[in-house]
Amino acid sequence: MAVANKITTTKSDATTFMKIILNAIIAKPEGMGGFNVTKNFYLKTLEDKENDWYYFVSDAFDKEMKGRENGIDEEHYFVFPTQPDFKHFFSGSRMIRQAEDSVQPDIVYSILAPSYHRFKATEVMRCANAWTVVGGVNKYALKVTPLKYRLRYFLKAWLTRFQMRHTKYFITQTEVAKKCILRSVKTSPENVCVVSNVLPEKYSKVEVNKVEHKGFNMVYITSPAVHKDYLLLPEVASILIRKYGIKDFKIHVTVPDNCNELFLNKQAQYNVHDYFVNHGFLNLDGLVKCYLQSDMGLFPSLLETFSATLLEYMYFQLPIVASDLDFNREVAKEAALYFEPHNPEDMAAKIYQAYSNDSIKQHLLEQATGRLSLFCNNANKFAETVRFLDKIVYLERR
Repeated sequence: MAVANKITTTKSDATTFMKIILNAIIAKPEGMGGFNVTKNFYLKTLEDKENDWYYFVSDAFDKEMKGRENGIDEEHYFVFPTQPDFKHFFSGSRMIRQAEDSVQPDIVYSILAPSYHRFKATEVMRCANAWTVVGGVNKYALKVTPLKYRLRYFLKAWLTRFQMRHTKYFITQTEVAKKCILRSVKTSPENVCVVSNVLPEKYSKVEVNKVEHKGFNMVYITSPAVHKDYLLLPEVASILIRKYGIKDFKIHVTVPDNCNELFLNKQAQYNVHDYFVNHGFLNLDGLVKCYLQSDMGLFPSLLETFSATLLEYMYFQLPIVASDLDFNREVAKEAALYFEPHNPEDMAAKIYQAYSNDSIKQHLLEQATGRLSLFCNNANKFAETVRFLDKIVYLERR
């Protein structure tokens, strides 16, 4: 990899050459979706020959991407302690200020925000955390969240909104999220740009050739967060067996071993242990193998902004059964069967519909093809982001 070529001429049509800081000082692998978005965007900036990109990254991100080892010069690449790290907060902030002064950027794009640092330059925050910023915290997510965590989330949400008020420009992933930002921050609708998530490019190189397997495989790619509602699945499995007479199925999940005890207890409670396969964390090869041997994608999550898991299900031709919440409907539309959130009876009923009715299954797959076409071009999404940054620089320079 090499740093983007620098130019010093002005672009046409009133647009401007920009010095842009890509701020990723809070990027860390456990952020999963956000971390992957940051990696994909970072790689696209290396192909951009019309702007001058500077990178303020966390040491966790640097460890993953090895920017300096891949041709980015020190004048463009700065590594800081992963924020928020209160042990190094003040020293880290001082280093960030010094680096910004040396760069003198036209704009800062905080791809994971807020990052607990106030920049001198105009900042555009990409806000996509469903709990603290967007997505609309709902009664279902609150119901399954223990009180101590609820209080923590509410405190973090207050702090996040306070930090967001340091700017007036935002990027987010859905119209639902945009409405939430406008309720939280005093800014105008034209200052909030919606750039949807995309199918990770790594999957577009994988040929979808289904692997023969026994029985009916369902999959839920999830983290162990309580709002993902994976603990509902043992009861759902019990209903499928008892009420619908389905016994030839497996539910594949990705719950880390250190968070698995509660899940195992639930399986024991409903006597369905033999119907689950827990893979723990899966890398790309593991995910692809799992998808190619699956027949249906499950998504009972109660709180999201935009989950790329839905796009992955569509790409691997899996009928989707998802919780009936606005963030899912905005992405999947008619490519999913929706059940009442946190309702195991209704979820089992929708699974049975897709399992037993080939015409329903075919309809879902046909709809998925159309939906997926809207979320497959990472280059277009990158261009949308840069155009918005360019617009803000133009407005601020007037």
